[in-house]
Amino acid sequence: MQKTAMTSAVQREVLHPIYIELLLHLAQDKGVKPHKLVSPKLADSLKFRHKPATFFHLVERFMELCPDKYLPVNFGRQSDLAAAGTIGSAVMSAPTVRDAFEIICRFYPLTGMSYDINYKRTASETIVQMDMSDPEVPSSARNFLLESLVHSWAGCYKILRGEEIRIKSISFDFQPTTPSDYYREHFGAEVFVSTGRNIVVFDNYLFEQANLTKNSSVHSRFVARCEAALQRYRGGVTCSQIVRRYLKSENNLTSAILASIASSMNISSRTLNRRLQAENYKFSQLLQEERLSRACELLKTSAMTTAEIAEQLGYSDASNFRRAFKKWVGFSPSEFREKSPELLNGI
Repeated sequence: MQKTAMTSAVQREVLHPIYIELLLHLAQDKGVKPHKLVSPKLADSLKFRHKPATFFHLVERFMELCPDKYLPVNFGRQSDLAAAGTIGSAVMSAPTVRDAFEIICRFYPLTGMSYDINYKRTASETIVQMDMSDPEVPSSARNFLLESLVHSWAGCYKILRGEEIRIKSISFDFQPTTPSDYYREHFGAEVFVSTGRNIVVFDNYLFEQANLTKNSSVHSRFVARCEAALQRYRGGVTCSQIVRRYLKSENNLTSAILASIASSMNISSRTLNRRLQAENYKFSQLLQEERLSRACELLKTSAMTTAEIAEQLGYSDASNFRRAFKKWVGFSPSEFREKSPELLNGI
């Protein structure tokens, strides 16, 4: 079963101040004076929750002032959730590593950081997909934070288990600043770049290990607090955002998925449609957007046939998919696949 962590919009004033505090602390360790990053007046205001866009700007500025290839390692290691407040207490007291990871995935939105984290479990592996898909996140800050996220998980695992985590493979859709040799040496992981997705693959046995810090009574108490906070938080997430993230996490995009989404939100399909209309959206429009995005990605990065892609996207037959795809982009699926990468990137 695939789990999804919903994210916050970049411009909502919800980012926890700990992120900037950690960034400024790291900057000082690296010899960058705080005033180079932020004015004293702004620094005072950042002691409270603020717009994530402010933090992303500071990340970009820090990277310019300190071009250290290990910055994502340093930042990630000091920002693991096992050491952070109520969520950290829920993570630390979890019975197993998998329980702790599910807490991280479920409650990450409470930090205000705009991560999309999805994972699924196969017979032998746990495959985690991560992204920061909001278009307002600058690419350099996005890449820095996605790479940092891997090291944050590694730091969390070391606290829970008292040992370094082992990772089978890591795929980035960008060129990471940390050398591949670092990932091989510390995690035993092979690194792949420009793959179109950001994916970390673990052996399942790691996730079934008992945590050294487990405490059932503490765990239930802090999970309940996190659940209450998440309910309050979701009051600020739009209906269309919830639908988009649900669609993104699903493997089969049939139109019947509307009922599943409505059920997960504890509302009827009719109510879901009405709420989307209030935001000037239709479910069919959101479904089509995700189908187009998924189709382009599969055509560019996989060897799947048109029929296989059509089936995954929920079409009853391949001909319907071909007609819809040509209407979307002006090319048939086979023509799209044959075009040069330069043209594809512009579509």
